[in-house]
Amino acid sequence: MNGICAEKLRNSSLGYSKTLGVDWVRICEIATEFDRDYDISVQLWNSEVREHKLIATLLCPLDVMDSVRLRQWMKGVSNSELAEIISFALLSKIPSLIPDLLAMEDSQNELERLTAYLALGRFHNFTNLMDDGMLNMARKGIKIEDRSKSSFFHAIYSLEQ
Repeated sequence: MNGICAEKLRNSSLGYSKTLGVDWVRICEIATEFDRDYDISVQLWNSEVREHKLIATLLCPLDVMDSVRLRQWMKGVSNSELAEIISFALLSKIPSLIPDLLAMEDSQNELERLTAYLALGRFHNFTNLMDDGMLNMARKGIKIEDRSKSSFFHAIYSLEQ
């Protein structure tokens, strides 16, 4: 636990009910001590503790995440940090979710769109799983209003490069 980091996170607008201030590197180290387990990951994800949610993305088995479960997990994305972490640590590793992510670009929920842009951008930049057709669909799905939001800049840029 990092008291200074925890204090800053508590004072932020991220909306966690509790935070311990554990950094991402340490969370990744802790996750290596456990096997992937869906039931445990769901319990952690449904917690309102920052570190529980972050480690849940690392403990969720990739082969069980499907469209239905994606919709359930997306209800727990309450801030941009969670959008980034779930995209990076979980969603961008599951190619079968690409159609769902493309559909999420049209969501009325800003955090769902951000999550989709981030995950699709990772697929585009770090895998060969997105063909030109999918990439064009992803680029066309970017909402005009999201282009002017500073929090979306990196996610949109990663799709357009």
